[in-house]
Amino acid sequence: MKVVRIFLLFFPILPVCGFGQAVEVKKETERIDGENATGYEVSVAAPEGEVKASLSRYLKAMGKTKSSGDYITMAEPLIGGKKYSHVLHATTKSTGATTVAWFGVLTGSGEESGIDKDLQELVHDFGVTFRRQQIQL
Repeated sequence: MKVVRIFLLFFPILPVCGFGQAVEVKKETERIDGENATGYEVSVAAPEGEVKASLSRYLKAMGKTKSSGDYITMAEPLIGGKKYSHVLHATTKSTGATTVAWFGVLTGSGEESGIDKDLQELVHDFGVTFRRQQIQL
């Protein structure tokens, strides 16, 4: 009898949980100052200006940012509770009906760094934060 009560209690919640939108993060490289920068991108359904403004606010909450051309840069970013010596670069680009937000670092000569996992989580967190802001508006 107790099992039936628990099932009936959680059964109405199951359909709501199954229809959440997933945030897909992809690994991409960008050319920054003639060098390849490794990073991650997330695609969101919004105009580029709106995504760029949200990206700027998101990064300013983490530290001091500087805009240089199409990129927003942050020296010695604090990502996932760790301070890195790499410069974080972020940008947006329009791809049809969606806009892509890209975060990356110049690691130099193809070396792998410990920042990859934290950077991937940062991009995912931005995608989730952006979608929550869209829903609230």
